[in-house]
This record gives sequence, structure tokens and C-alpha cells, in this order.
Amino acid sequence: MKLRFECYHCIFKMIKSMSSDVGNSDRERSRLLREMLDFLVKNGENMIPPRMTLETQRIFTRETGIADPYREVKIKSTKLGLELLEEYRQIVKNSEKPLETAIKIAIGGNIIDYGIYPDFQLSDAKHEIAKVLDMPFDQNALDDLIERINKAERIFYVLDNCGEAVLDRLVLEQIQDKVTVGVRGAPALNDVTRLDASESGLDEFHIVDSGTGASGIVLDQIPDDYRDALYNSDLVITKGIGNFESLEEDFKERPLYFLFRVKCPVIAELLGVPMHSVQVRGHNL
Repeated sequence: MKLRFECYHCIFKMIKSMSSDVGNSDRERSRLLREMLDFLVKNGENMIPPRMTLETQRIFTRETGIADPYREVKIKSTKLGLELLEEYRQIVKNSEKPLETAIKIAIGGNIIDYGIYPDFQLSDAKHEIAKVLDMPFDQNALDDLIERINKAERIFYVLDNCGEAVLDRLVLEQIQDKVTVGVRGAPALNDVTRLDASESGLDEFHIVDSGTGASGIVLDQIPDDYRDALYNSDLVITKGIGNFESLEEDFKERPLYFLFRVKCPVIAELLGVPMHSVQVRGHNL
């Protein structure tokens, strides 16, 4: 999905937030902001949003020397996820449909997103995740996804945000013998890297990284092991809007399901769905 005019507002908020947290003077912060904005204006219309976050963060890191500006946020998010994990594991264990319940909780975790909500309060997360269990889902899509999971011999599951990734474990544990887990190849907003996956307790799973710090998947830059998992699995499952923006138009090769909360008015309009709704969307089926 190419960057649309309405996307500029969110990207501006992101780079303004990044710029505000560094430097010792307004002049220094303003210079950094202007440089990232200049790149956005000159190149935005030809890029998907995750590619834009990759390029603006490269500028940020080059100018500040800070490779992972969301590091502290990611640590706090992961800590929250770990605090919630056992409570939600019991909910899954006691459920009549444990895989379905785990998928719903994993989608609920997608609310933890500092890329879209810079002012998000971790204290709100538990309430927001719990609400998802009572929200309307596309039951036909959910049933089809579970049937495909059960039939697949090889599944590629692409993570999104820290904190959320801890709750993805509730799904991953049920498909551990056939799943490969995808993470980002370098820091990208609050998305999961190899380090963050390890801190989230996911070391037991086979992990491949995307090769870049894009907040999604840049198909022409993924390394061989990631490409193999993406193009040769029986089923691909991705979390979050960044992965949707990356693959919805340009990836046609394998059966794919997108799991996310609608946190973006552009996506809501594109799909014709309400803001904050939960989405289980099949692609290439």
C-alpha cells in the first residue's frame, strides 16, 4: 500500500516525537525534524509506509547515533506482556476453543503500538486486550484460518510490536512443531527484533529476521532464510498494520492471513470497516 496523503499526519507525529526526545536545544531538534520532513516530502508518494519509517529512522540514527530510539518503551511493553502472560494462558487453557481464544488475545495485544499511539499508556493495555474477547469477529474467516493452521505442515508467523509478541506466544505454543517466526532485522519503532524476541521468551522458536529496520516487510531486501519462510510455507500469518501495508498489494504467492486492530483511518476507509475493529483477513486464498 503506497503512502497516501492522509498518512503524512501520522508520520509527522512519529518523527516529531523522535526529534523531541533528543538534543540539547530547540535548534538541534528542529534541524533533525526538518531533515526527516524533507525526505518525507521528496520521497513519500513512491513508498509504502514501512519503507518510509525505515528511511526516516536511518536519518535519525545517522544524525544522533541512537540506533534504537524506542528501546525503553519496548522493554516496558515486554515487561507488561510478561506480567499478563500467565493470566491469559489460563484463559486459553480453560477455553473450549483454545486456538481461537489464543488468536483473539494475540490480536488484542496489537493495541500496544507506540508507532501509532506515541502517548499510549501501558496501564490501559490490560483493559483494551480483555475487551477483544467480547468484540465481533468474522467467524467464517476465523474458522477458515484455524482449519488452514491445522492442515498446514509449515507456517510462517510474522510478529509486530513488543509486548504484543509475548501474547503471540499463546498461539505459537500450539503450533510450535511447524512454525517459523519472523522479526525485524534492525530496530523499527517498537517492533520486535531478535533481541526483543529473546526478551519476550521466544528463544525456543525458530526465528528469522527481515534484514532491515522497516516497520513491515521490504520484499526486495529480505534475506534468503526469511524469503524461504515467506514464499515456501503452506500458510503465512502476519500481525499488525505495517505487515498489511507491506504485503496486501505486492504479495500474491502464498495463502496469507492478516491479524490486526484497525488503528488507522486510512486502513479503515480502505477496508470499509470501523476504527478499532478486529480484523482476520484472508489473502491469496
